[in-house]
Amino acid sequence: MRVHRLEVQAFGPFADRQKVDFDQLGEQGLFLLNGATGAGKTSVLDAICFALYGSVPGARQDGHRLRSDHAPIDLEPLVILEFSVADRQFLVERSPAWQRPAKRGKSTVTEQARTLLQEKVEGSWQPMTSRSQEAGGEISALLGMNREQFTKVVMLAQGEFAAFLRAQVKERKELLQKLFSTDRFQAVEEQLAATATSLASEVAEQDAALAAILQQAREQLRRFLPRSEEAHPAVATAESEERTEPAEPRLAQHEATEEADFVEILSLAEQAQVDSLTALQRAESEELSSQLELQKAEQLSLRHSALAAAETVKAAVQAQSMDRAAAQAAFELHHLAEGFGSEIERLRQASRDQLLAANTMERLRSELPAEFASSDSADWQAAARQLARESSVAEAMLPEQQLVDDQRTELQQTRGELLDQQQKVEQLGGRLSELLAQQNEVSSEAAAAEKAASQAELREQQLTNSAEKLKAFQQRERLAESFRDLDEQLQEAKAAQLEAKEQWLKLLQARLEHAAAELAAKLSPGEACPVCGALEHPRPASNGDEVRGSERLEEQAMAQQEERQQLVEILTERHAALRAELAASAAQAGESSLEVLTEQHQHNLAAQQAATAAAELSDQLKLTMLELVAEHGELSITLQESETRVHQLSAKASTLEASIAERSAKIAEQLGSDSTLQSKIRRLTEQERLLLEAATADGVLAQRSQEANTAQRLLDDKLAGTVFDSAEAVSAALLSAERLAELQQRLSHYQEEAIRAEQAWQSAEVQAALQERAEQITPPSEELLGQLGVAREEAAREVRTTALQSALASQLFATVTESASRYTILDEQLRPLRERSQMLTALAETARGLGHNDYKMPLSAYVLAARLEQVAAAATERLLTMSDGRYSLEYSDALAGRSRKSGLGLEVIDGWTDQRRDTSTLSGGESFMASLALALGLADVVQQESGGLQIETLFVDEGFGSLDEQALDQVMTSLENLRDSGRVVGLVSHVAEMKLRIPQQLQVIKGRAGSTLTTKVLDELE
Repeated sequence: MRVHRLEVQAFGPFADRQKVDFDQLGEQGLFLLNGATGAGKTSVLDAICFALYGSVPGARQDGHRLRSDHAPIDLEPLVILEFSVADRQFLVERSPAWQRPAKRGKSTVTEQARTLLQEKVEGSWQPMTSRSQEAGGEISALLGMNREQFTKVVMLAQGEFAAFLRAQVKERKELLQKLFSTDRFQAVEEQLAATATSLASEVAEQDAALAAILQQAREQLRRFLPRSEEAHPAVATAESEERTEPAEPRLAQHEATEEADFVEILSLAEQAQVDSLTALQRAESEELSSQLELQKAEQLSLRHSALAAAETVKAAVQAQSMDRAAAQAAFELHHLAEGFGSEIERLRQASRDQLLAANTMERLRSELPAEFASSDSADWQAAARQLARESSVAEAMLPEQQLVDDQRTELQQTRGELLDQQQKVEQLGGRLSELLAQQNEVSSEAAAAEKAASQAELREQQLTNSAEKLKAFQQRERLAESFRDLDEQLQEAKAAQLEAKEQWLKLLQARLEHAAAELAAKLSPGEACPVCGALEHPRPASNGDEVRGSERLEEQAMAQQEERQQLVEILTERHAALRAELAASAAQAGESSLEVLTEQHQHNLAAQQAATAAAELSDQLKLTMLELVAEHGELSITLQESETRVHQLSAKASTLEASIAERSAKIAEQLGSDSTLQSKIRRLTEQERLLLEAATADGVLAQRSQEANTAQRLLDDKLAGTVFDSAEAVSAALLSAERLAELQQRLSHYQEEAIRAEQAWQSAEVQAALQERAEQITPPSEELLGQLGVAREEAAREVRTTALQSALASQLFATVTESASRYTILDEQLRPLRERSQMLTALAETARGLGHNDYKMPLSAYVLAARLEQVAAAATERLLTMSDGRYSLEYSDALAGRSRKSGLGLEVIDGWTDQRRDTSTLSGGESFMASLALALGLADVVQQESGGLQIETLFVDEGFGSLDEQALDQVMTSLENLRDSGRVVGLVSHVAEMKLRIPQQLQVIKGRAGSTLTTKVLDELE
């Protein structure tokens, strides 16, 4: 990703439109962004971030304050950014929401935020989207980074990474989580925990099912066995035992006991089955004996009862002879009267219809209102039409009634919500009082911590001074040795230069002695002599070979002498510089010994750490105070909203009550004597129905009366000259189908009774009874039969009881057998589930940093630790260059102490002393180099994590002023390496040395009318 062009207007401190060509500014790969404090250097970076993501970093992301206060009130705030990703080129244009003057009047109108994202396709800009959120999503997908990652990767805030070096594990984790998404690993932790919990619950349920199977078998056996056997150990229940252990260990502990219980229970059930079968056989034998004795007595009684019955039937047949003759006469008279059946039936039907119509009319008259009881059909129809009209009017009022009912429901809900809001207001008031008390307490603690931390800056300066003195002492020793070596090299170089100079002068003298021969060697016929100007050369000097050799030797000697002279000058310059550096180091180190300087540094380090701890406590208390104040503010707003809601609900309830009263009055006026509109409509509808039915029934009654008169006249004509003198006589002779069937049945019965009486008298039982009567054998009495019956019933009852007991015993044995089988199967099925539950529980605890996780490191923290290790490795590559091979960063997974979670530690390794120490012990300049290296390393890792997208434009903020000249050279070398890889690096700095080192500069110039941007090169500045 490379930034090409930026335009800003009415944005931040920039009132007029400002343009920056980053392609021109970054031609040399490195440029400086400088300007006075408050000029707007950060606003340039904010504009880039706003163009890409629609917001700016940190607390500056309040969109309502992005517009410049210097700009004209009608000028739209605008940011335009042209950038490229790989071989694709994009142009994004954004304007935040702002207040513009209204076209009429002096008020203002809110202009909504505006966004336009375009891509250059075949040389022209093609719109992609004009939706802000969609544009942000497109850009995030293109860059592979969200805003938090972009501001850490492209805009390297060295100060934030310096804080990252000194941060605790929690703060580091929060930053790394923003840069590296670990949601999926946290989801794995939660899923493992949920699965382990689910399996544990399932195991517990299955264990409970095992216990229930055993308990059920015990209860079944306990209910079956006699009371004397209930005390058996296998039958005793475990309800009174106190079980506080988990189900799984308890069942594992008592597994052998429970299996033994099942064996004993099976044995008892089998014995109960055998005993009940024996008792059943004995009861069945006794029942058979009593049954035979009862049958013998009953058979004797039955024979004599049959004799008595035969005698009774015989006497009855003789007594029924007269009744049989009367039945035969009535049967014959019925057949004669059947000839008049149709006329009689027609008269009967007509009479029934007339009577039914009359009854209906009478009933309807009794149901009609009193004012209509004496009216006729026409009056009833007119009244029905009037009632229909009244019913329609009442039905028209039903929606009004429904509205009143709905309003009453809404009023009830409103009163309920009003009560809830009033209670909420009371609770919020109490919480606000608690927050004020907590604020006072935290304020007192913060004041004490602030007082203790006030010495932090002094202690830090003392620590820096002692570290610099110690460093200067060590540097003085190294420089002294280097100075001695360089002095020897300088003396040797001077001697060699003098020797070369003497040799050159000798060869130069020899060349001058042969100058005439050298000039003669260059003469040509017809050309002027360079000495006398003659065109003829009669006697030129000779010895040309010797002249050419001396010329070559003299030139070689002169070159050697100049080369050695240059070496002397270089060594002399280095000698003077090293001498000055040695003098400066000696002055800075003072005259104290190494032991004294080391002791002073350790003392200052302890004092600085104590002050830092106090400062951290103060910061924590300030943060707590801010949180309390924020909560107080939020609760105050919530309280205000709740109070406003209470007023709204009260007003709404009053409005509903008034509306209900008004509508209810209208409905009551319509109701009259009725309680509801529905009841009035039902009453009117019912009266209308009765009136219409009465009018219809009156017509039906008249028709039925006419039909009855006609049927009577036809019957009278046919009866003339017959044995029947009236219709009543015919009707009396006619028998109903039931009566006729009964008469036929009676005649048949008379005949059958006669035959059966004869057969019964001749039966073997009756003849045997006659024989026994002749032999004076009497039947058993009812009392004796009753006694025999009771004995048989008792025997049968005993059989049923023992049979039921035997069936229960068999069922018990089958149930207990089946329970034992289910227990064994379920226990075998549960075994792998229990083992898997134990495995998943251990795995979930390990993933959450618990259990056997020695480092107390959750899975998400482990992933972040791997990323931090990559960042440390990438940062070390640059830190080694910046620190001249001295310092490197290394990831640490050491425990944080007091069982706190670990895995996000950082240590700095001093290559000169091979000592490891905390990153917070680095000096100001060293902290800058380490934080810059960390920022660059983090940028590389995040870039790789985001899909390997090449970041071709980087910005590095302040911090260069804490570096000495050598450290600055090393840092610049590292930054130039970034430039060599094709990146454009922008440095944000106030350091004057940086202005001399970097030719390409973007200056931010502030003024009363707003800031401006100017691109200049070093020559123009000079």
